Amino acid sequence: MCFSNKTKLFLLLLISLLCISSFDHAYHASITNIELDTEERLAKISVQLFTDDLYTLFEKRFGTSPNKLANLSSTETLLLKEYLKDKIQLSTNRKPTAITYLGLEEDQNFTTLYLEGKIVKNTERIEIKNSILTAIFPDQINTIHVTLNNVTKSVHLTTTKLKGLLFFNSEKE
Repeated sequence: MCFSNKTKLFLLLLISLLCISSFDHAYHASITNIELDTEERLAKISVQLFTDDLYTLFEKRFGTSPNKLANLSSTETLLLKEYLKDKIQLSTNRKPTAITYLGLEEDQNFTTLYLEGKIVKNTERIEIKNSILTAIFPDQINTIHVTLNNVTKSVHLTTTKLKGLLFFNSEKE
């Protein structure tokens, strides 16, 4: 059987779209980026995770099934805010940072959550707790990248290691 180049291209695109639309992943992970802005004394936080994992959180933890994450009800938004407040914590120079949920962006496969919090002046020590999804997925890995003054340091957190400690501009590096 011989196919034209246009037919081959169409079939390749069709197969690719089918693969993307039925996206399934064999592991559970999130990537958290924390940009520490010392001038504004602000931690700008983004958490990227698999969209289907977030839907699983709503089903298993909250007993709800939102149609679209971008259109959460006020109750679902409140549940998510409280969950994130408990699961993602940050302290700078041993002072806890109150983290505020700003919103989210939902893609087909990934969702990004946006948060922020005030940090202390002259931040050198950052302690991070990220236990998001660890109670639901025992294999959950949360990778955290913290950037301060153009220096980025990272830590991997799991169900057995929920907190990480990073030092910037210090002898403890």
